[in-house]
Amino acid sequence: MLEFSLLQQFLLVAKHESLSRAAEEMHLSQPALSRSMRRLEEELGTKLFFHKKNRIFLSDTGRLAASHAKKILRSIDGMKRQINLLNRQKNTISIGSCAPAPLWDLEPLLKKAFPEKTIETSICADVPELLSALKNGSCQLIILTEPLHEPGLLCQQGERESLYFSFPKTHRFAQKQGVRLQEMDGENMLLFNPIGFWNELHARTMPNSHFFVQSNRFEFSELVKKSELASFVTNLSMQKYGVPPGRCIVPVLDEEAAVTFYYICKEGDSFLLPSSLVRMS
Repeated sequence: MLEFSLLQQFLLVAKHESLSRAAEEMHLSQPALSRSMRRLEEELGTKLFFHKKNRIFLSDTGRLAASHAKKILRSIDGMKRQINLLNRQKNTISIGSCAPAPLWDLEPLLKKAFPEKTIETSICADVPELLSALKNGSCQLIILTEPLHEPGLLCQQGERESLYFSFPKTHRFAQKQGVRLQEMDGENMLLFNPIGFWNELHARTMPNSHFFVQSNRFEFSELVKKSELASFVTNLSMQKYGVPPGRCIVPVLDEEAAVTFYYICKEGDSFLLPSSLVRMS
């Protein structure tokens, strides 16, 4: 019976046309590799190589064997990928969201409802990419800012998130009832990331601003406390992390600064929707 490793070694020898270079790449001794190639020839009952000036070339039967070996290895790789995908789908719940906030309550609910499974979450602002992940099975649930009604899919409306400026008390806008994003264009700000689709909004409406980005929540919060720079918060981030101390919270007046989240899954995965998870709790 042909061994998987023999076929790998055979193709590498054919690629390099050299036993020594192939052996070096595989961290084998050249004599050991030579014995492996002789064993493969014995199992197939034919010569696979001929030698010429310190190089080794495939014979006609060797080229035919290489063609089949490539197909066999591709088939084995495909089998491994499919098995790993099925195993992952059986033991992992993958959620893709356009923003972090909806995951804050959803992830604990999933962990409580399915303690035996691994919960994977990712933030992605690309809606077509999220839809593709849902349809090809790499995500079981996605979260968007627009409803989606398609045959075979379920869509549940979720929480609403609204954007605010967090100003130091000395800021010129600190006492205003509301501020538009464009009014802040050109002013430097602190920014926590990842924030998903919100990135596109401030980049488009405040192209002349410079954002000092932090990915560690604690470090970001400490900088906000000590800085004279403005930052962003939302109603949901303040529910989770509290109102930044010593700051004035002013609503962002742009219509785009308030969104509603929608949870979308295939009909067979309705148990992943927040309403189902709450009932299971």
